[in-house]
Amino acid sequence: MKTTADFLDDLRAKYDLSSDYQLCKMLGMHRQQVSRYRLMKGAFDDVIAVKVAELLDLNPGYVMACMHAQRASEEHIKKAWERAAQVLGGIAAGVVIMTNPVMGFDAETASLLTLAAESSVLCILC
Repeated sequence: MKTTADFLDDLRAKYDLSSDYQLCKMLGMHRQQVSRYRLMKGAFDDVIAVKVAELLDLNPGYVMACMHAQRASEEHIKKAWERAAQVLGGIAAGVVIMTNPVMGFDAETASLLTLAAESSVLCILC
């Protein structure tokens, strides 16, 4: 499961940002808030989680589940959110693997698989 700091690091790497100040500008938030996220004194709310997911091309449900797990104070609740994050993160990883050209899927089939994953429809090709 990823934390707020992990997602912030991913954003900085993906967009080649040299400072958290640039990250603040990108996310439209104050520097203090990013510092709190880095110190694990807070987690993204759902609005920021969706924005981060879009910027990182991730399933928004995955990022939100990670944030809910980070916020959970009871261990069994935390574990439930972590399992949800694994499932939601695994769907995206599976689509990337299945749509890899090496696997022999043409562009149209790969597009259909991606669309199915985005709409939460399970497709099994034999």
